[in-house]
Amino acid sequence: MDDLLKKIEQIPDKSESAINEALKSRSGKTALEQIDKGTPVSKGQLRRGHKHARGADAYKVVYGNLSFKIRPKTKYEYLKYPDLGIGTSAKKSAQEFLNRGLDRSVPKIHQQLLNAVEKIL
Repeated sequence: MDDLLKKIEQIPDKSESAINEALKSRSGKTALEQIDKGTPVSKGQLRRGHKHARGADAYKVVYGNLSFKIRPKTKYEYLKYPDLGIGTSAKKSAQEFLNRGLDRSVPKIHQQLLNAVEKIL
């Protein structure tokens, strides 16, 4: 991250827009892919032939200034229960697949942001 900060300091007036563009064009999608890979699939759903969240475009990305937030779409709100260990999953440990997916995507997102800033330099 130090490399990225040094490069941002070199172009303070242009770095914000470059980072926002990289987040919107590539990094949000990168995070979604990694989160989707880790989304659990209930064995019961597979046996009954039900559609499950993995691979079903179950998440939405909301972009902010120098940030993005990933949340389940309304139809897939149930994903928060096993992830946080609340509601119907209260007696089970939190699965934290959203955080693990985001953690897996951080190195690639870091590189995407670095490339976006270097492109301006």
